[in-house]
This record gives sequence, structure tokens and C-alpha cells, in this order.
Amino acid sequence: MEPVPAPNLLTNPDPPPLPQPSRVRRLGRALLRAAGTTAIILAVTFAVLAWTTRSSHPNILLALRDSATVQSVLSLLRSPSVVLLGEREDRVNVLLIGIGGTGHDGPLLADTILVASIQPSTHRATLISIPRDLLLPLPDGRLQKANAVHAFAEDERGDGATALRTSLSTVLGIDIPYHLRVDFRGFVGLVDALDGVDIHVERTLDDALYPITGQENAPWSERFEHLVIPAGIQHMNGTLALKYVRSRHAIGIEGSDFARARRQQRLLAGIQERIRENGLFQNPRALLALAETWRSHLATNCTPPELYRLASFGQRFDDQSVHRIVFTDGPSGELVGGRERNGSYALRPRGGTYDVLRSTVARALAASSTTTAPVTTYAVTIWNGTTIGGLAARTSARIARPMLTVTDIRNAPVRTLERSIIYHRDAIPAPLILELQRLLNADASTAFPTLPTTVSSPPDILIVLGNSSASTLTTHTRSDPRGG
Repeated sequence: MEPVPAPNLLTNPDPPPLPQPSRVRRLGRALLRAAGTTAIILAVTFAVLAWTTRSSHPNILLALRDSATVQSVLSLLRSPSVVLLGEREDRVNVLLIGIGGTGHDGPLLADTILVASIQPSTHRATLISIPRDLLLPLPDGRLQKANAVHAFAEDERGDGATALRTSLSTVLGIDIPYHLRVDFRGFVGLVDALDGVDIHVERTLDDALYPITGQENAPWSERFEHLVIPAGIQHMNGTLALKYVRSRHAIGIEGSDFARARRQQRLLAGIQERIRENGLFQNPRALLALAETWRSHLATNCTPPELYRLASFGQRFDDQSVHRIVFTDGPSGELVGGRERNGSYALRPRGGTYDVLRSTVARALAASSTTTAPVTTYAVTIWNGTTIGGLAARTSARIARPMLTVTDIRNAPVRTLERSIIYHRDAIPAPLILELQRLLNADASTAFPTLPTTVSSPPDILIVLGNSSASTLTTHTRSDPRGG
């Protein structure tokens, strides 16, 4: 392809010198330059969060000093190179728990239990659904349902997630060092903060006995609503998404707990895709909303740097890179269901031991390790050469691919470009550059322009956006008029 002449990105003269700033301002500017673009976004976002949480301190500096969230962000910035437990062995396991929380019947019962097993080198993951009625072993040898393992330990000692992790590590034959637990209100708030999710509903869900929160003691005829979610692509807000994954009495196959587990996995994939589309780390408003939503509804043993590292893995997944396991009690399933002596329904492993569960998980993880070669990744920098707010952030979301890592987003020194240009190294595969050209209505060149001194070395791909890209981008992200 013909090289496109590189525009002079440094034509704008430097602004006249400003009056000497105060010591506080000089320090602030030095910190911002050192932190980098992503750190700036995080710090500013959570500073606003600290102020909007209505601290008892009327002084903003005192509010920021005492804000637990801001302290978490500072911890994150001080530990940018954290290595997760299991990462050196190329296998990071996390337990995901959903509970009802305050105001719900059985607030501590584990309503949703999933184990995510991540292989960083291949950008693949295995998602394992654990039935809430599965009997799990306790340290004293007794058996207890999975949902109750969490509830009793949380009520007695405040370590429900740890107890559930310990039991599942034994049953599945894998070490699970981390857990994330969210309650229903946090789940609803998360989906709403993402402006909803699009889910492919495989079969119409028709549940005439969906429980109405707060009506548990009302007359029978007033306790339930008739929930119907038609088959097809459905855009769900947080309330509807919660009903979609909680429904237990639907007509036909959707009335089983195993279908419910598949719906939970489908919704989790939808949330992950929505976060990726939104360009979360390049959108301060979205990040603020998520932080506000999760702050009081999320419990985890992860440090802020570990959470950030986990999130960096999640951005690289797509639907094709996630393998899903749902244990069932069918003729060839791993489980057997029946009534216990106390009359409650429970699931036991087929054959009387957990060997069948361990072997199923081991096969899935081995397949994940061998069927996909490691993905070569390329560092991408995006500059907004227009005055259109948020264009670079939307571009980041549009080009999201496992092989592309957006490392920097900023405004270009020149903001009047008409044609977008994709500068790239010679080694970048031609089909990838052609796809980016098509997506962004852009030209391409291997002749990198002269870069500002603040850029130490050119990335693998530099995208300088002009007005030609504006009409091609679907607005997944709300624009931020402050830049990008």
C-alpha cells in the first residue's frame, strides 16, 4: 500500500508561559505526568466519587484523605506489576458468588455460584456452574448444600466466601485463591450502570411463580408475578436481568436449575462484552458509575491491584474463548438428585465420590491449555485529531480484539484532521490493518510521524483520528467532553 505522508503533529506552537504555579499545583502536575493517562482517569474518577459520597468532612481534601476508595486507588497506583496467585502456573481461579443481601428472603444463601478458571497465556477461560443444591464436604466431615455452606459460615464467623472456596477447591481438585461476592442490589446497579445488556434468550421463559421481593408473607395470590421473557435478542435492564437469572419455576426445560445456570453464564458473558464495548478504562463516567454501584455491594479478598489485574484479563475474552461447564443430573450427567432424610432436595455426585467432577474439570482445563496457541498482542495508541468529544474512547471499544491492547488515549496536538491515519510497524499482519481501515474509514502508513517528547517510543499501532472516522463509529460509550 502507498505510504501516506505523515502530518506534522507538532505544528501548534507551545502556549505562552503561565504564571508560576503554586507548590501544590506543581506537585499535582508532576504526579499527573508520572501516573499516565489511565492512572489520571482512575484518580480523577475516584476523587469525584469520594466527593459525591457525601463524606462527613466538608473539606474536599479531608474527604479525599479519609476516602477508602481513594486509598484503594493509591494502593493500585503503587502496585502496577502485581502477579496473581496461580499466574506463574498459567492458571488463575476465582469464585464468583451472588447473594440476596439485605431485604431479601435468605439474604446470605448463595443464589449463584460460579468458578472462573483463567489461563492468561491463551486468553481463555473456563466457567464452571456449581448447583446451589450440591452437597459439599465440610472440614468436620459433614455434608451441606453449597448455598448453605456460605450462609452458615457467614452468619457464624463472617467467612462464608472463604468456607465455600475451601470446600469447592477440595471437590473440584483445583486451588481457588480468590472470591468476588455481589448482592442483588449491586448486580442490578452494575447492569444499569452499563445501560443494560443484550442477551440472546434461547427459549421463551414463562414463569408464573416469580417471587415478588417483600411479599414473602403476603397472601399466596399476591406473592408472585407472571414473568415472561420472549425468545430472541432482548435488551435487559438490571431488574429484568436479575429476574432472568433467578427464575426457578418456568415452564418446561427452563424451569430446571441447570437451565438457570446456563442463563447465568450467558448473562455474565453479556456483561463482560458490554464492559468491553463501553471502553470502561477510557470512560470516566462509566468507571464512576460502576465504582459507585459496587462499592457497598461487593465483598472480595482481592486487593485493588489484584482486581485491576483480573479486569485486564477480562478485557481480552470473547464468547469464543470461554468454555462453559454445567453439571447436570441427566442420564449421562455427573450428579444424582433426591430427597434427604430431612425432606429437602439435594444433589450428590454420581458414584458416591467427587472424582467425576474433578475429571470433568481436569479435561476441560487441559483442552483449554492445548487447543489455542498464545495470541500475539500489539500495543495501540489512539489520538483524537478532531474536536469530537469521546471519539478516541469509542474507537477503543470498536476495535477491541484479543490481539490489541490500547495503552494510551489522548488528544492529538492538531485537532483539525479530516482523514484518519493508522500508522503501524511492518510486522503487523496486513489483514488486521485492512480490517482497522475498514472499521475506521482510515488511511494507513508505515512511516511513523515525529512524536512528542512525552512519548518515549512508538507503539505497534498509532491511530490518529480524523473526521472520516466519526460517522463509522457506533456510539457504545457516552462522550466525555473533557477529551479523548
